[in-house]
Amino acid sequence: MFLKNLNRRKYVFIALIFILPFLLTSCENILPGNAIGDGGLLSGHPCSAPCFWEVYPGLTTKDQAIKILQRYGASNYQQEGNIISYGNSIDFQNDVNGIVDIVAFAPSSTIAVDALIAKYGVPDAVEVIYDVSSTPENNYFDMKLYYDDLYTHVTLERQETWPAYVLSRDTRIAEAIYFSEKSYNAARTASQHLTGWKGYGSYKDPNPYHWP
Repeated sequence: MFLKNLNRRKYVFIALIFILPFLLTSCENILPGNAIGDGGLLSGHPCSAPCFWEVYPGLTTKDQAIKILQRYGASNYQQEGNIISYGNSIDFQNDVNGIVDIVAFAPSSTIAVDALIAKYGVPDAVEVIYDVSSTPENNYFDMKLYYDDLYTHVTLERQETWPAYVLSRDTRIAEAIYFSEKSYNAARTASQHLTGWKGYGSYKDPNPYHWP
């Protein structure tokens, strides 16, 4: 019995010798939950909008973007079609020439609208969208702020505030999306219900067909 147990332990030990390096590599490739921080949006580290982690839409190639992800410890990325993703936090979309043309990321630190405006000024346009999949009990609104000079829009936290989105100074940013010039202009043109900035307060989806 002792020899059987000893042999069993020997096999376990040998297995660990082979498996452990892979386990350690996997652990090293997983970013801590707060690694993205503000993504440079406010801090400018390592770069600010419309650059994320030194990836510039319209300039950085797909291969360069992958190397940058690896350098920042995000080696467990996924590729599907023209999208490179890291968890639910980072997405790169590439054009037909293999150039990154859209970058999206979810900050892991809290960024309020007033801090964004203090750095970049008021947005050039806003968009409020009523989620048509909402139920009578739950009416969801989404809001985006557009910055034309930066080819950027930021998506704010989702609200259940019928009949409008209520924007306050401490409303949080859920996602920042950077575009190449061409992709930004296409996205802005496709957004047919943009309205102007009117300060903090209530914004209603201007499309009556979206209302319940």
